[in-house]
Amino acid sequence: MSLKNGDLTGTVLPNVSIDAFKPKAGAEKDVIVVAFYLNDQDPAEDLNTFIQRGYIDTLDVEVSPSTDEEGRYLVFVEMSRDDSFPNKFQALLKDVENTTGDMDWANNVFGRQ
Repeated sequence: MSLKNGDLTGTVLPNVSIDAFKPKAGAEKDVIVVAFYLNDQDPAEDLNTFIQRGYIDTLDVEVSPSTDEEGRYLVFVEMSRDDSFPNKFQALLKDVENTTGDMDWANNVFGRQ
């Protein structure tokens, strides 16, 4: 299935975490984990596939096997921890917005607590 503009509208929450989870694809000093939060598993799987097939360089992308304590599915995106990360992260957000429509990420990005 190929996602079209707006297919994930209302399914991806405006919350994104950066560095709140430990990477699987390498050491924390080398890998940043970005997590997107979704309401349901099917849209999470769709977003996972969309990011994997996208043009943004990632190390690994996967969906959480179960929900978090608030009933949300997470899509984990592992990216290299280097000087290109800020630009790649911004491009990733823009790319995701191709499937969700405009999102208000600004006040909903959080890191390790």
